Amino acid sequence: MSKWLLCGVLSMCCVTTLLAQTLLYDSGYSLRNNQLSHYYKMVSWDDSQFKEFNYRAVNSSNAVTEFMNWRAIFPPGYQKNGPTKYPMIVMLHGAGESGRSWQGHYTYAVSDVRFDNNGHNLLHGGQEHRDAVNRTASNPRAFPGIVIFPQVHHSGAWENGWNSGALTQNENMAIRVIEYMVSQYNADINRIYVHGLSNGAKGTWDFVSKRPDLFAAMAPMSGVGSNPDAMTTTLVTTPLWLFQGGNDTNPNPTSAQSIINLLISKGGKPRYTLYPNTGHGTWYAAYAEPDFFSWLLAQDKRKIYVFGDEPVFCLGETVRLGFSAGFLQYQWTLNGADIPGATTRYFDAGQVGTYTVKFRRSNNQWYESFAINVTSKPASTFSPALTNTGSKVLPIDISSNNVVDLVAPTGYSEYYWFKNGSQVATSTSNVRNISTGAGVSGTAGSYTVRVKEPSGCASLQSNAIAMVYTSPHVGPTPPTQAVPTVLSSTQTSLSWTDSPTEEYYEIWRNRRAANGYSSEPYKVVGIVGQNTLAYVDAGLRPNAQYFYRVRAIGNNDGRFSNERLITTQADNIAPSAPTDLAISNSVGTQATLSWTASTDNDQVVSYQVFLNSAQVGTSASTSFVLTSLTPGATYTAEVKAVDAGNNVSAAGSVEFTTPEAGLAYTYWESESSLSSLAAFNFGETPAKTGIVSNFDISVRNQNDLFVFSFDGYIQIDQVGSYTFYTSSDDGSRLYINGTMVVDNDGLHGTVERSGNYNFATTGRHAIKVTFFENGGGEVLTVQYDPVGSAPKQTIPNNKLFLGNGGSGARVASEGSISLYPNPVSSTLSVDLTNFSAQTITIYDQIGNPIKKVHVNGSQDIRNIEVSDLKDGAYILGVDSKRIRFIKKN
Repeated sequence: MSKWLLCGVLSMCCVTTLLAQTLLYDSGYSLRNNQLSHYYKMVSWDDSQFKEFNYRAVNSSNAVTEFMNWRAIFPPGYQKNGPTKYPMIVMLHGAGESGRSWQGHYTYAVSDVRFDNNGHNLLHGGQEHRDAVNRTASNPRAFPGIVIFPQVHHSGAWENGWNSGALTQNENMAIRVIEYMVSQYNADINRIYVHGLSNGAKGTWDFVSKRPDLFAAMAPMSGVGSNPDAMTTTLVTTPLWLFQGGNDTNPNPTSAQSIINLLISKGGKPRYTLYPNTGHGTWYAAYAEPDFFSWLLAQDKRKIYVFGDEPVFCLGETVRLGFSAGFLQYQWTLNGADIPGATTRYFDAGQVGTYTVKFRRSNNQWYESFAINVTSKPASTFSPALTNTGSKVLPIDISSNNVVDLVAPTGYSEYYWFKNGSQVATSTSNVRNISTGAGVSGTAGSYTVRVKEPSGCASLQSNAIAMVYTSPHVGPTPPTQAVPTVLSSTQTSLSWTDSPTEEYYEIWRNRRAANGYSSEPYKVVGIVGQNTLAYVDAGLRPNAQYFYRVRAIGNNDGRFSNERLITTQADNIAPSAPTDLAISNSVGTQATLSWTASTDNDQVVSYQVFLNSAQVGTSASTSFVLTSLTPGATYTAEVKAVDAGNNVSAAGSVEFTTPEAGLAYTYWESESSLSSLAAFNFGETPAKTGIVSNFDISVRNQNDLFVFSFDGYIQIDQVGSYTFYTSSDDGSRLYINGTMVVDNDGLHGTVERSGNYNFATTGRHAIKVTFFENGGGEVLTVQYDPVGSAPKQTIPNNKLFLGNGGSGARVASEGSISLYPNPVSSTLSVDLTNFSAQTITIYDQIGNPIKKVHVNGSQDIRNIEVSDLKDGAYILGVDSKRIRFIKKN
C-alpha cells in the first residue's frame, strides 16, 4: 500500500512509502546543499516562468537512492484544483543537456553550482514551449497546457537499447513524475504527449513502446527506435510525427524511412517530415512547423484507431478498429452492449452501428473511449471482364511456348485471383501467369478475378476462364492447311479445311532461325470462330521465314494440322517522317529535342539527328540532348527515322534560338574544411552545374562546405572605370576578362571589398565570381558602380549573359583576336588576323596557365586541340588580350 500526503506547489513535499523507500516530490531542492529555489540558469532568455521540481527516493537510512529534477511551466489562469484538466507535454532533452555530466564533454563536481540542479534541459525547446503556453488559446501556435522537462543525470541516458522491453531507471522515474502531475497538478491523463530530440528521440520511441498506455502522441526528432519490429507492432495505433534531417548520419534518412515504412506496412499512418538540407538539428524547424502544437492537441487517448481511411466497410467484409496497447483489459461495445469475446485491442467490425471500447488502466480503473460510428458501402454491381493469352487446352503436343496469362482490366489498385471459387492470390498487377510450355495437369480449373473498385470494395466475380488438360488428344479431326499466300513484307494469308466437330480454331506460328533472325518457338497468334477457314497474320518481319499450324478445338480437346513454311518479302518502304519536333530545357549551351514517333510497316530502330544540316548523333528514343550550343544563336534541328531495313524517312525539322541571358554556375561540395579559394582545386569534379539569372548561391544542396564559380558576360554600355564590390561570408573573388578585380578571399564573416576595372570598349566582357562557404552564414552579393552618375547597385539581370553575343559560328573578342566555336568540344579555331603574337596561352578559371601553343605570326587561323581539357570554363590569352571559352563534350 502507498501512503500519500497532499502537498503545496512550492517549498513543500509530497511523500509516498513504497517498498521500504520514501518517494519525495519537492520544488526547489538540490542534492548539492539541500537549499531551495536556486537552480543554476543555463539559458540566455527569461526562464522565470519555469518552476523547479525534483523527485527522489530515500531509503530507511535516509540515503537518496533515486533522483530526478524537472522543470514545469503552467498556462495563464492555471488552476491546480479547478474543474479543468490540462493537456501536458513531456519533453526529453538530448545528451548534451544532462544534469551532472555529458560523457566526454563535461562533468560537474558536487561543489559546482551546476551539479544536478541546472537549467540545461531548457536549452532546446524551452523558449518555444514557453511562448506556446503563453499564447491565447485561439492561436494555432498555442499550447494551453502544462509542459514538463525532466532531466537525467548522465549523457541523456533515457534508453539503453530494447532490454527485453524493460524500462530504464530514468524512464521509471519519469513515469512517477508524470503520475504525480496527473494526481496533484490536474494534468489530463488522456492528453499526455511526449517528444524528444536526438538521444531524447530514442528515449521517446523507447518510452512509448514500453508504456503505450501513458501517451496520446509522440514526436521524435532526429532519432529512431532500437527495435523497429517490436516497436512498430506496439505503436501502429499511436499518432506519431517523426522529424529527420537529410544530411544527418545518426540516424541517416534511410533508417528513418525504414521504420516509417514498417509502420505503414502494419497499417499505421505515421507523419514523416524530412528536411533535405538539414543535419542533426531538426528541432529548430520542427518547433517552427505551423501545426506542431495544434497537431499534438488534436490527439486524445480515447480515440479509436481505424485501419484504412474511414470507419466504413464493404458488404461481406469488415473494417478493422484498433486501440492503444498497454492496458490491462479491453471490452468492445456495439450500440452500448458488450460484444462477447471482443476483449483485445483490435476488433473487426462487420455491422453498422456505434462502437466504443472500455479499457482498464494500471490503476485498475475502467475508462471508455470516444464513440465511433461505423457504416457500410453499397454492394458492387460491376463484374470485370477476364481474358487470357495462349491455349486453354493442355497439354500442347508440339514444341512450343504456350504462355497462358489471365488478363483483367487495368486501372485498379488490387486484384483478387480465384481458382475453383477459392482465392489463391492478391496482386497489384492486372496480369497473372498460370502456365508456360506444354502445360501440366495441375493447371486445369476455373479461374476468376475480383478487383478493388475506387470505393474500396471488391467487385463481383468476373467471367470464368476454364483451363482443361486432356491426354491423349483424340479429337476433333485435324484440319488440312493449304499453301499460305505471302501478301507483303509483314503479312501472309492462311487457309485450311473444315474440321466437322470444332468449336473454334487456334493459329500457331514459329519463326525459323534464318536470314539473320533468331528462332521463336510456336505460340498462339490468333483465334477464329467456328467454321472460319482463313486468317491473315500481320506483324511479321521482312525477309523472315515462318512455320504455321492450325489447331481445331472442340469438346475440351484439340488437334493440330499439317505444317506450312513461308518467307516474307523484303522491306523497301521508308518510315514516316518524325513530327511535332519541339525544344525544351534550353539553357544556353544545351537543349532537349523531342518529337512524335514515326510509323513504319516493319519497325523503326533509330533516329538520325542533325543540327544545321550536320549529323550530331542518333537516338533509339524520341528525344536527344543537343550540346555545345552557343547562347543567343539560332539553329535548325532535323530528325530522320531509320527502319530495320535501313530505309530512311524524310526529315522533320524545327528552328530555335538558344537563351542568352543568365550565368553558368559550377558547384562543388567538400568533405573537409575549406580555408580559401586560392587553395581550392577547381579541377575537381563538381556536384552539379546549371544556369542562374544572377549570382545566386541558393541553388546549393547544403549550407556548409561548398564552392561556387559563376561564369558569363557583363554588358558594358559606356567606356570608363567601373567599381565592383563583393560582400561575402566566407570568401569571394571577382574577375573581369581574366583579371582579378576584387579579392575578398579567406575565412571571415560578412565583409565587403571592392576594386576598379577600366573598360576601353563597350559590349560584353567576361565576368567570373568564385565563392566558398566553410561554416556559419551563407552570404554573397555582387554589385557595381557604373561610370557616370549611376549609383552603386546590384548588377541587373539584363546585363548578364551566357555568351558574348556571337551568332553560333564565330565569337568575336576584344581587339583583333577571336575564337570559335564556343562552347567547344575538341578543336578550337583562333583567328589571329593582323596579330603578331608568337604564343597562345590557355589559363584555368583562376588565371593559372595550363597550356601554351607557339604560332607563326603570319598565320591568320590557328587550330588548337582542346579535347585533353576537362569540361569547364577557361581563358585564352594572347599578350594582354583575354577571351573566355567553355570546354564541353
